[in-house]
Amino acid sequence: MFRYISGVSPLECYKCLINPSQGENYKTATNLCTNFDYSDSFIVDCPFSTMCMKQDFHLDIQNGVRIEGVLRDCAPQKHEYQDFKNGKWSPKTEVLEPYKEGCFSGDDKGERVTTSSTVIVKVAKYLPLECYKCLINPSQGENYKTATNLCTNFDYSDSFIVDCPFSTMCMKQDFHLDIQNGVRIEGVLRDCAPQKHEYQDFKNGKWSPKTEVLEPYKEGCFSGDDKGERVTTSRYCYCRSNLCNSTPSTNHEGYTDIMGVILVFNLMKYINSLR
Repeated sequence: MFRYISGVSPLECYKCLINPSQGENYKTATNLCTNFDYSDSFIVDCPFSTMCMKQDFHLDIQNGVRIEGVLRDCAPQKHEYQDFKNGKWSPKTEVLEPYKEGCFSGDDKGERVTTSSTVIVKVAKYLPLECYKCLINPSQGENYKTATNLCTNFDYSDSFIVDCPFSTMCMKQDFHLDIQNGVRIEGVLRDCAPQKHEYQDFKNGKWSPKTEVLEPYKEGCFSGDDKGERVTTSRYCYCRSNLCNSTPSTNHEGYTDIMGVILVFNLMKYINSLR
């Protein structure tokens, strides 16, 4: 389940299942459509839907017997695909809009199968926040020569833009490390603000995974002190609009490539291991 504590909230819909979830049976499952009672246990968040869906269906069998049911869920609008950009493939997710508000019926064309009437209700449109994101180290399977989304290569292009479905803020971190002879190593990290909180919730006699988007940050910038130790000193900035973490570093004195940070840290670690 996905819930914003504040900010833009995803759509909420009723959801029930025709068959029990894995590990449950018809006696133990509490979210079956046969048990639907409009309670909170049937409410779910729909981060990849802009519409709710209700499907009334029936099956006419022998001797005039009719089996009926009602299925409720988020409208199926999530579309995942691979996008080729800047010489490499990357996973993408879109929320499509294939439906119109209202009802339509599906005919069984004379066959003895279910006949359905589907209601689509559009309540709200949810678009995730977009932020710039770059990496200090290459992703798995890449190296410093092949990786194109490193912070050292950041150029404000579309290849550094990501969706942030579990953030309401963008983040920019300016950091530096002062080493010997007045040399300062600097870098800038950009990303979605880390706000996703996953936990287990006990409700209706069972545990279920939950996800919340917390709001621990205020808009603006603040600095982190190294307390006299030779570690990185950082300045964190948070903002709430699309691509708002685009501002450049505010400190350029004695600038050295961010790759130097990695080299210095590894060197210091090696020296300390010899002592």
